[in-house]
Amino acid sequence: MDDKNIGVKSYDGCGDPKEFKRMFELNSIIFNWDPGKKLTISPLLLTGKVARVFDEIKKEEKASTDIIFEILKTG
Repeated sequence: MDDKNIGVKSYDGCGDPKEFKRMFELNSIIFNWDPGKKLTISPLLLTGKVARVFDEIKKEEKASTDIIFEILKTG
């Protein structure tokens, strides 16, 4: 998924994770995403290595995009 008519490109672990998070959060404000919507969209934007890391995250850690982004940043 490169683009879902939003300004966030998919993220594969290359590049700056802070920039990816910044663009994701900006789009969440522009499109008025509630926390549930953010949790639905965030995994769709992950590819490659970070998609595999996401798949290994425990279910309870997937309850917050802040936790997800922190794990992906260190993952």
